Amino acid sequence: MTAQGHFVEVRTCSKTYRIRIRFSDAVDELDSTIGLTVHRSHRAHRDAIKGWVPTARKPYVLLEDGTRVPVSKTYFEKVLAADLVTLEDPKDSAEYVD
Repeated sequence: MTAQGHFVEVRTCSKTYRIRIRFSDAVDELDSTIGLTVHRSHRAHRDAIKGWVPTARKPYVLLEDGTRVPVSKTYFEKVLAADLVTLEDPKDSAEYVD
């Protein structure tokens, strides 16, 4: 789920929905045990999270579909406490080519 101005974009496995609602109101309507807010504009379902890269210059959560979702300083400790799989930053790999 991503905030975009006055709208929230909700992506599922098969569809994307765009609804007019405040992000905080949308978060309040969800079950807090299955999702994780990682940024003031981003929330991800736990099953969609592959892991996270806390050591990157800008930490991020990696979703199963390859999407990188930024982790803000505000939510860093919360994501750390969520006990997600820690992934290596690809830029640290010898195989990385920019």
